[in-house]
Amino acid sequence: MRRLYWLLLFGLSSHAIADPHGLSCGSGLAAASFARRAHAGLRYGPVAFSEHLQQVQSVLRLFGFRERSPVDRPVFVVAWLHDVLEDTAVSVAELGRRFGWPTARSVRVLTLDPSLPRQSALEECVRMMRNDSVALAAKLADRIANVEVCRKAYWRGEDECYEQYQREWVYLRDPLWALARTARTQWMWHHLDAMSR
Repeated sequence: MRRLYWLLLFGLSSHAIADPHGLSCGSGLAAASFARRAHAGLRYGPVAFSEHLQQVQSVLRLFGFRERSPVDRPVFVVAWLHDVLEDTAVSVAELGRRFGWPTARSVRVLTLDPSLPRQSALEECVRMMRNDSVALAAKLADRIANVEVCRKAYWRGEDECYEQYQREWVYLRDPLWALARTARTQWMWHHLDAMSR
């Protein structure tokens, strides 16, 4: 009966109820705690890096993602962890052991290759998201949070990262649209497109 209520309320098919990453309800809290510890001492502009991670979570909620949904839970976990491989000493193996290999793979997809120029690294990241809808949703939320912070700083005359994000959007726009196959990721893409012009 409870499952039927869930299906009727959210319009989900029965195969969508299972969490494809195999994460438990407590995984989001574990990921938040792990990410905060891993990023301890790191800054995101004038604030602690954990504030950026919290902003990404807020963006996901704004676009209709729900932490308690088994379908959405992996997106929140990956969003918490999306920068740990890029900015800390955490390894893919450690993420795999702690959060499962599907989660580790999604975080790896979002990690820019430091040996490549930024444009090439971003383009490679987008190519790797082709078959990873979890990574795509986390990336769009991250990008929205980044552009919002940079846009506000730009308006105050404090930072030029907004112009960088606008330049990057020129070559990310079409490939990201091609990947945005759900109503929520298309909505996020449209929001990001409006912000990046």
